[in-house]
Amino acid sequence: MRMLAAIVDNYRRELANLGRQFVELRAGLHHAMILTRLQTRLLRPGLAQLTDPDPPSPSTLRTAARNYQRALDHHTQKAGFAA
Repeated sequence: MRMLAAIVDNYRRELANLGRQFVELRAGLHHAMILTRLQTRLLRPGLAQLTDPDPPSPSTLRTAARNYQRALDHHTQKAGFAA
């Protein structure tokens, strides 16, 4: 009877480990799906707006990027880092 109990305990531990691995795998897949959606819906269109040499219309993202670049240029010149 003890041997049977030991076998059952061993299988219980193995099942618990498999359950934990499954939960970790599921969480990893969920994160991968979120990052893929983020790249598809946000990063790709945003980078396209920023890098388009002839944009069809003014973009708030492009304007913000231009203002950010001007501010960086101003601060680097003020600090003496600009060439």
